[in-house]
Amino acid sequence: MKPLYKKINYLAAQTAPGYSGLRMTTPYMRLTVGDWISRVPGVLNSVNLSWQTDYSWEIKLDPDDQDSEMLMLPHVLDVSVKFTPIHDFAPSNGLNVSPYLGIRKWLTPDPVDPPPVDASAFPSVENEINVPGAGGDYTGGFGGGDVPTSPY
Repeated sequence: MKPLYKKINYLAAQTAPGYSGLRMTTPYMRLTVGDWISRVPGVLNSVNLSWQTDYSWEIKLDPDDQDSEMLMLPHVLDVSVKFTPIHDFAPSNGLNVSPYLGIRKWLTPDPVDPPPVDASAFPSVENEINVPGAGGDYTGGFGGGDVPTSPY
């Protein structure tokens, strides 16, 4: 029980800032959860611990006091974590492009996937999109130019 509770205590402590002199620092980490996510950089926002009333508890019953270090604690805890990833790759909404989950070995190009889109077919970032009702003339589409057609 003791090693597990020490690990849970360490996990909860990662939500607190560190200090370097008088300066507060963020506990930046890389999180791994099985094969689901692997070494994803980010920040732990919160850790919540709870238990159900039907969980068994560790209790002290030894009359000779051989378990003097034992504490009365539940055998099972429900742990929930809020984690904000800070990706070390350029996010994309492509099917086989961004490795959000730990399935990188499955992310191979699929012959039925559409080819990559040529970015030069779309307006440059200097052009602004006029939105109806937000002030501006919507008649020109993207920044007054023509709306590009999809290459598909």
